[in-house]
Amino acid sequence: MDRRVQRRYAMMVQQHMKSSNRNAAGPLLLAGESLAASATQAAWRFLNNPNVSLTDLVEPLRQAGRDACRQSESEYVLLAHDWCKIDYKNHSSKPDLRQITHETDVGYDMTSALLVDAGNGHPLAPMQMHLKTADTLYSTATQPPDVDAHHLDQVAPTMEEAGQWGLERKVVHVIDREADSLGRLRSWAAADHLFLVRSDDRR
Repeated sequence: MDRRVQRRYAMMVQQHMKSSNRNAAGPLLLAGESLAASATQAAWRFLNNPNVSLTDLVEPLRQAGRDACRQSESEYVLLAHDWCKIDYKNHSSKPDLRQITHETDVGYDMTSALLVDAGNGHPLAPMQMHLKTADTLYSTATQPPDVDAHHLDQVAPTMEEAGQWGLERKVVHVIDREADSLGRLRSWAAADHLFLVRSDDRR
């Protein structure tokens, strides 16, 4: 690797070692880095390594979550499950966009499970992620769900896998209104998982 490429990789690593604050959506870019596209390209070259899996890449984040749990004074830790659409309807160069609802609603479907301190509400680390494209699912899970699996069918496997992360705290799974599904609530309870779901009074 020539020195110019080494310098670019070193700069990229430095950028990702510090965020502007705990809740920042991305890294703090160094002064002089003017083009987001070049930073993205450098990250892609760095991460596009067939010898390193997504489960390998998520392990430092999980270790950060384990370390934070040990420092917490709470008996519990929260794992917030959520889904979002990454909207690319105006981005015609991506050939793997997924139709989310109707034909003009396209992009990627992302699932995330964020570890949160139960004592003070501070985010600790993302512990599990899935990204659905048109016909592929990229996942940090040891046993990824099927690309067409319903959002709520992704929850139970993550609940099970969370028990193997060594968090040393009782994990409470927090899920918004989308998880107001009586059959699934019963199955999670039968498996002795702790969870909090926003539901209406019919439940």
